Amino acid sequence: MGKTGIKTTAVIANAFFYLHLSAFLVSFYLNHFDPFNSPIDITIRGKVSVIPEIHRPELIQGIENFNELSVLIEKSAFMRFDYTSYRDSITINNLGYFLIDNLVKLLWLFITFQTRNILRSLGKHKVFDPKNFERLRWISVIIFLIPIGQWLAYRIFVLIVRAETYIEGYRFDIYQGIDVRMFGIAFLILTIGEVFRQGIKLQEQADLTI
Repeated sequence: MGKTGIKTTAVIANAFFYLHLSAFLVSFYLNHFDPFNSPIDITIRGKVSVIPEIHRPELIQGIENFNELSVLIEKSAFMRFDYTSYRDSITINNLGYFLIDNLVKLLWLFITFQTRNILRSLGKHKVFDPKNFERLRWISVIIFLIPIGQWLAYRIFVLIVRAETYIEGYRFDIYQGIDVRMFGIAFLILTIGEVFRQGIKLQEQADLTI
């Protein structure tokens, strides 16, 4: 990528960061407050898995190659709880879910911020800026933490759903487990950061030699 391409990418990344920030602020408000009601409701929303209490294969009709097939059916649900009373909305589970769920969203925003800073640095021809290594290391740490935080948020939301509602013949469970693929991505980015660090060392040695 040429100099013009890097500068253009940096400009796009800068615009994307502010777009991401705006989207976070708007979604934060709409996810937790209902401005269309008066007084404004406090809202908690999220996803859960809805699993039959008797979880057994069910027969379905095949179309071409198979006459009969059996599958284990699991369903997911989007749940929303509107509290008209501020006092009722303040529970340990609600506060825990509110904090962790929004912390995960902030971590994604922080990744966008650090990516923008790296690209802006490259746009200024600061390829071997030591700050870029630190930024990549922070990104790898955050990507490692995000799936753990997301799993905790899902786990707490299940407790909220179980305390607030019931569907006969079904049980509520966590929507999604820990996405271990994110750990691999974190390791890859950390490796790239180490390449940056070694490049900085080589550049410093070359400068001293000159």
